[in-house]
Amino acid sequence: MMRTFEGHDSHVGSLSWNQDFLSAGGGDSTILQHDIRASSHVATYTGHTQGICGLKWNDEGTTLASGGNDNVVCFWDAAMSRRSSRNSPTSIGSTVSPQFMLTDHTAA
Repeated sequence: MMRTFEGHDSHVGSLSWNQDFLSAGGGDSTILQHDIRASSHVATYTGHTQGICGLKWNDEGTTLASGGNDNVVCFWDAAMSRRSSRNSPTSIGSTVSPQFMLTDHTAA
């Protein structure tokens, strides 16, 4: 079985799995959170100003770290996207902001 996920306006630079969720970081500076059981993405993570070049979920599946070409590292709370998808089942693609941002980097 093959499935196509849509939503980015540019290339996908990084992917990371967390149970039934696939996080996709794009060249359009957003991260789309896909629930593989749903027909469309459930959340859009916004916080970077340039393309996403790295994604990694922690072992517990509670926090996603993202690195961008803007030299920023963002940390995202998984509960925020799950809460968004439960509270707004008809509003596909709720926007989530980072929990923390590290901005003192000089290279991606």
